[in-house]
Amino acid sequence: SAAKSLAEDENKVVYITSYADGAGIKMGTPHLTALKNGTFLLLWEETENEDLIVRAVVIDENGTLQTEIYRIKATLSDCAPLLSSDGTVFWYTGDGKTEVLYRLDPSDIGSFKNTIHTWDAGVITTPAGCETEGERTYTCTDCELTRTETIPPAGHSWDSGAVTVTPDCVTEGERTFTCTACGATQKEMLEKDPENHAGGTELRDASPATCIRDGYTGDTYCLGCGEKLSAGTVIDGTDQHAWDDGEIVTAPTCSATGEKSLTCTLCGATTTQTLEKDPENHVGGTELRNASSATCGTDGYTGDTCCLGCGATLTFGETIPKTGLHSFGAWIVTKAATTAAPGEQMRVCTVCGQKETQTIPQLTPTVLPGDVNQDGRVTAADARLALRRAVGLETYEEGSEKFLACDANGDGRITASDARLILRAAVGLGRLG
Repeated sequence: SAAKSLAEDENKVVYITSYADGAGIKMGTPHLTALKNGTFLLLWEETENEDLIVRAVVIDENGTLQTEIYRIKATLSDCAPLLSSDGTVFWYTGDGKTEVLYRLDPSDIGSFKNTIHTWDAGVITTPAGCETEGERTYTCTDCELTRTETIPPAGHSWDSGAVTVTPDCVTEGERTFTCTACGATQKEMLEKDPENHAGGTELRDASPATCIRDGYTGDTYCLGCGEKLSAGTVIDGTDQHAWDDGEIVTAPTCSATGEKSLTCTLCGATTTQTLEKDPENHVGGTELRNASSATCGTDGYTGDTCCLGCGATLTFGETIPKTGLHSFGAWIVTKAATTAAPGEQMRVCTVCGQKETQTIPQLTPTVLPGDVNQDGRVTAADARLALRRAVGLETYEEGSEKFLACDANGDGRITASDARLILRAAVGLGRLG
């Protein structure tokens, strides 16, 4: 179809639709209604395979489409549609008995309640959860209008479950199922398991076999439910007596065994028992061993107290610190003292051999002045010896008795003056010292 008188050129043809030849589509009852904004609402009827619909589209004065071409459920008549004050377009149709009023908003044709939309397959915009609804959104392939559809909850997909609490003979158990989709869990109670005994067991009615009666191994019971799990067996009587604590006949010592007499508390039989040696019961007295005295250089020891019966050491002794006091022998002169030099003497410890030395003081000279030859007299011979020492013909060691006898004037030197003084004393003309 074509819209005419839309432009200055009334002969201009604008094609709104394009159908292929042989499509079998029939068109009719076109209506063009001027709108307030300089556009036009174009309506026409189409029949395809005996289905009647109305097409609607807004165009401008040049015939250019301003909207999609919509398909709506309606009919048209020869009565032209009118523009109302609110901007909507309305028209009537009827068959002589019933009249129908249609009202369409050109600015929102897609919202017309009778608009025929071509919906796509839709997309899930909100996935349904196990317990929550989802949403699928459909879009019209003609006008891109959308509509939504609620997706019901999918429900949980429970696994086969796992036993999280094992039932036993006393308490119920629990199986937990987990949803493989969302991880939610639910629990199922499990009945008590009479075969799964819990709480341990105890032995009842057990008794030992004795010398006068049979015994019994005892019955095994579940401590959880009290059920008897197994029965015991009889133990044949034995020759095993129930001996009392007995009485000591001979007490054991550190060197000899003892003896105890035992009596059966059931049948009165008696027996004896050998008691092992008692290492704490010492007999036979004691003695002191390994004792030694402390010396000047060696520690001593008080000695260990030992049992004479078994030889065991009862108490250990203590170390005695060395005394440091030596036991010296007599002094031995190793160098005699003279009037010229001191001497030296030594003594030795008779215990450790340590030596001790001591200086002997230098001797004080006891010479007669002028008596050089030490004959107890002062003579001309003494004066001659002094003169010889003065001139170097004699060698008297300085400090010796002869040297001191020559030094008549006591000046520490021997000269001719000393020889003259000795000679004067020899002839009675003077005295020395």
